[in-house]
Amino acid sequence: MTSTRLALAFLAGSALVAATQRPPAAPPETTESRGDGRDLARGLSGLFQDVARDTGRAVVSVSARATGRRGPTGASGSGVIVAADGVVVTNHHVVAGAHDIRVTLWNGRRLAAELRGADPETDLAVLTLEGEGFPFAELAPGEPEVGEWVLA
Repeated sequence: MTSTRLALAFLAGSALVAATQRPPAAPPETTESRGDGRDLARGLSGLFQDVARDTGRAVVSVSARATGRRGPTGASGSGVIVAADGVVVTNHHVVAGAHDIRVTLWNGRRLAAELRGADPETDLAVLTLEGEGFPFAELAPGEPEVGEWVLA
């Protein structure tokens, strides 16, 4: 595995793991324990809602335009800002061969993005935006471990 591919895989895995590093919300109190996993499901649902609320502004829409053999083509997908200085992780297949990449922020603001690295094998790409102070999803410390829960 090349160092670029390893770095991209680590970055994407860490971004997703970061969202799950807090304890799950306590399940609602019930007068009767069903023992069938409903309390666990409610707790996990609460955790997922917390993560979405905490990281929602870091999620972006990515659109890309390229020129293929049959003329102009376009692709779209999502990404996540992983640093306040505008580093975005997205999918390689969305930006592959693109000459124009745009990112739409949570507030509707559209920005040009520059492709900084990509790995077709892991389908990851890193983009940069001009500016500072972007809301971002905090990366978890260390490397993710097999069996850890992640949200995507």
